[in-house]
Amino acid sequence: MNGRKGKHIISASRRTDIPKFYGEWFMKRIKEGYCMVPNPLFPSKAYEVSLKPEDVLAIVFWSKDPKPLIPHLSVLDEKKFRYYFQLTLNNYDRELEPCVPDLERRVDTFLELSGRLGRDRVIWRYDPIILSNKTGVDFHLENVDKISHMLKGATERLVISFIDDYNKTKARLDRLKSDPGYDFSADPLSADGLDELLAGINQMAQGSGLKVFSCAEDVDLAKYNIEKGSCIDAELIEKIWPELLWDKDFQKLHKNKNLKKDPNQRPACLCVTSKDIGENNTCRHGCAYCYATSGTKEPGEYNKDHNSGWDSITGDCVRTEVVA
Repeated sequence: MNGRKGKHIISASRRTDIPKFYGEWFMKRIKEGYCMVPNPLFPSKAYEVSLKPEDVLAIVFWSKDPKPLIPHLSVLDEKKFRYYFQLTLNNYDRELEPCVPDLERRVDTFLELSGRLGRDRVIWRYDPIILSNKTGVDFHLENVDKISHMLKGATERLVISFIDDYNKTKARLDRLKSDPGYDFSADPLSADGLDELLAGINQMAQGSGLKVFSCAEDVDLAKYNIEKGSCIDAELIEKIWPELLWDKDFQKLHKNKNLKKDPNQRPACLCVTSKDIGENNTCRHGCAYCYATSGTKEPGEYNKDHNSGWDSITGDCVRTEVVA
């Protein structure tokens, strides 16, 4: 491997569910000490990201079902990697989440991770919040109440966000309007019952010892005691691993105002800069609202020829860029 290297945070991944579908690939890349990532805008260009323990400040895993990765966590621990999980539990029906396992199974996985890693390293995401004739305020309040009780004592944070209007999701959601007859709110943040929903979420979360944060929302939700949050959170990382107080690279990332806000994310996103090693159009959950898959393929058709021996998720790459 050639080129410049530097310490960084790994996001694994906003673009696909690596713990669920690409755990074997990820662990092979950990063994090799690097992975390749095609540029999302120019796929013929690829850049190298170091996965050596000395170059990785922390790993943030995003998943709806991280169960397949759990047997590999001991390897990450032996190599002294720092990592935590953002775990999404929504409990939507099969029309919106056709290939996501049942809630009870995923709660069991959440509890297993929490028992192993600690409640500060497994974060509950309830997102996106979709308001419709089938998933109204009462639906969400019932689900948040149910899940918060199931997770009581197993986490400290609840992260919420509302569905955004992406062109990639339009065809899939439009198909649900005709059959089975969804009527989606065009602007969830101005929908009827929003005050009841947000106040109720906060009340239920507090009852289970959770602090509620919003994800990439422009609106100020402070009156509901909901803070604007960051999912790639340098302050949380520093709190969990205080030895990073003496790491110059982490402090540069954490304190430098030019690095603290990730320029590759939406304007309202407060995440610190990270290297995302996922790829679009590779997740197989098949969620109708997914912003990282385009078209209307069947879930199993996305990256169906994947080989865990590749240096990127979708194939071996020719290195054209090097990430510091």
